Amino acid sequence: MIMTQCAARQAWTAAATEVRKLRGTRVVRLVLAVAMVAASLGAATAAGWVRVASSPDVQVFVDAGSLTKDSRGFVSVWTKTLYASVQTDVGIRYAADMTRFVLDCAGARYGIDGGKFLDDQGHVLGQFDEPAGELQPIPPATKIDAIAKAICTAG
Repeated sequence: MIMTQCAARQAWTAAATEVRKLRGTRVVRLVLAVAMVAASLGAATAAGWVRVASSPDVQVFVDAGSLTKDSRGFVSVWTKTLYASVQTDVGIRYAADMTRFVLDCAGARYGIDGGKFLDDQGHVLGQFDEPAGELQPIPPATKIDAIAKAICTAG
């Protein structure tokens, strides 16, 4: 199955901005702060996946070991969202997705520069990698808002 990168980007953008009503947002600041320090020093960390938000419909995790900071001060991080029920987007039925977000913490903006759709066994059903392009404002009360709060307040 072939999907265009444009369609994939639209699917991830929709997933990142439309997951509303995240309840019980939980930030593990110590683990993320340690990961941010390690990333800023260029050191690898094996901190693993840290849950940053959950609701009856979704659980959102951040891979603390994937945190990097570029020369502009933008932070990149892989996230994983597990859904309570199968989702369908761009013709793909998936149980989870992974998204590589680019965050401008100072400007409260984000972009997406990679992603994967996963089945319930963790097998990749579709993916894309491309530059994030122009960063967008972070909408309140969304998945990306919970992720940005966890990452941007950790350091």
